[in-house]
Amino acid sequence: MSNISPNRVSQFIVDRIVNETNTAEGTLLPPQQRGDYRLPFVSNLRIVKTESYLGGTSFTLNWTEPEDRFRNISQYNVYVVGLEFSEIPMGPFSTSRSPIVVRLVNNHAGRVTFFVQTQLNSGFVTPLNFSPSVVGTTILPVIPSSGLGPSGVTAGSYGTASQVGSFTVSAAGVLTAAANTQIYLDRLRLPVRTETSGPYTIVATDYLVCGDTTGGSFTVNLPATPTAGDSYAIKKMVAANTLTFSGNGNNIDGAASLAITTQYTSVTVMYNGTEWSII
Repeated sequence: MSNISPNRVSQFIVDRIVNETNTAEGTLLPPQQRGDYRLPFVSNLRIVKTESYLGGTSFTLNWTEPEDRFRNISQYNVYVVGLEFSEIPMGPFSTSRSPIVVRLVNNHAGRVTFFVQTQLNSGFVTPLNFSPSVVGTTILPVIPSSGLGPSGVTAGSYGTASQVGSFTVSAAGVLTAAANTQIYLDRLRLPVRTETSGPYTIVATDYLVCGDTTGGSFTVNLPATPTAGDSYAIKKMVAANTLTFSGNGNNIDGAASLAITTQYTSVTVMYNGTEWSII
């Protein structure tokens, strides 16, 4: 030790105390890291490619790895902040070397920040808020409008040869229109219509028919050829006269029709395959 300066001896002792690399006794220690943290950071972090795919955005990240091999780096962890406007870090996306492809699922176009964290074999990692970062922008997913065409349709198997179910989807993936089809949802807005005279026969696009019998009694007919599961409702809106609910050839709980004489009385029915059941 006589040939080593006091400063060098002090530095050696400090290096041994804070040794985070688990190197064996007597081996050469890594040089001191600048700043408050001794773990190595990547450099020249950049996004080299941004691509859209069905449902999200793909980013290819590249960086320069630390040159010091004595650091015993096990992997690099990539975290994302800002996806769908969330400030909670998402990840890690881990890799043993650069580059890495990160695929994100997003519904909006927006700014995201990538952080690359270095992890040692000992488990130590660079603090995320001090790790190198780069900013990118997610791409709004493009979902093409689609529909069912009339080609190859067999009558009786799905609609008819001239009446085929079709759907329209917006670029954001939202169903904006549907024709000649039935859609079953947990929650939906049902159609309402008001009739003041009759007879009126319910059609497939109806649900609630409000009967205003101020001008006289009349009849509302259910569809003559219903499908099991079809459901409709009728409501008498005024006290005067009578509103008749007709099964139109199919009974309603065993009766051909129902006569409603009390204001605000409503009846909801569903076809069970044999007759209309009041529910």
